[in-house]
Amino acid sequence: MPVLPADTRISEGTGHMIVKYADGKPRRLTRRLATVAYAFGGFSGSDEFLVIELRASHRLVDPDCPPTRH
Repeated sequence: MPVLPADTRISEGTGHMIVKYADGKPRRLTRRLATVAYAFGGFSGSDEFLVIELRASHRLVDPDCPPTRH
């Protein structure tokens, strides 16, 4: 995934998830997790986040905005 920093680990989780894109169609995707490490002010840690693959022609669903294509 070219948008994430090179040291970000992406791992496949168990199962799948359903993601609804702005076009209203649900898509079944492999569950992926990104582990992000951080350090500031003498504190360090890491957290896991879900990774959702977006196609160039879609954006995340925002109920207050109509669907758009780029």
